[in-house]
Amino acid sequence: MRWMSRAVAVAAVLTPTLASISLAQRRAQAVTSLVTQPTTQANKFALTPKQQPSSPAMTGPDWSVYAGIASGDNPYDIGIALGGSGKWHRSDWPVAVRGDVYFAHHSGDIGSQFGGLDLSINMFGAMGGAQYDFETTGKLKPYAFGGLGIFYSNINVDYDGEFEDSAYDSSTDLGFGVGGGLKFTPKFGVEVRFMDIGGFNTIPILAALHF
Repeated sequence: MRWMSRAVAVAAVLTPTLASISLAQRRAQAVTSLVTQPTTQANKFALTPKQQPSSPAMTGPDWSVYAGIASGDNPYDIGIALGGSGKWHRSDWPVAVRGDVYFAHHSGDIGSQFGGLDLSINMFGAMGGAQYDFETTGKLKPYAFGGLGIFYSNINVDYDGEFEDSAYDSSTDLGFGVGGGLKFTPKFGVEVRFMDIGGFNTIPILAALHF
């Protein structure tokens, strides 16, 4: 019976001791978890790269060339017109930036009982403006544009009378142009413009070739 009494006594002593050791181990694990968890989260955020916002994309230039006829302004008759343009578009802008060069030649005459005057005018210019392309699902792609520019003009006057004579003049003027175009295919279309060049009003109707 003595050995049973001793066993009971040893069990009574060891049980609280083992419980204390187990409780101490649990507390240590809890402290370790609290210490390491923030570090792990910090490392997680540190290793995850921040996504930088994408910058707007710029496309262009898209080149075009033009040729056609242009209405005259009294006393000038219908003339020929040539031109070219470049277009740049930024993805976050509703319109594209457009630059144009323009050339036109017109001639005319003023008659009198003593002879006549033969007139001719050449106009060279460059414009800067904007173009808006309409969103469509069909093959036809309409657009509208407008801009301001500066133009150089030279005028030749020849007198066809008893005493032939000639004169020459030139000027540099501000001008503007507005109009619209239609692309039948990605490469080919037409444009119609209204232009005021230093008081000279003209309406060019142009065939357009796009690159």
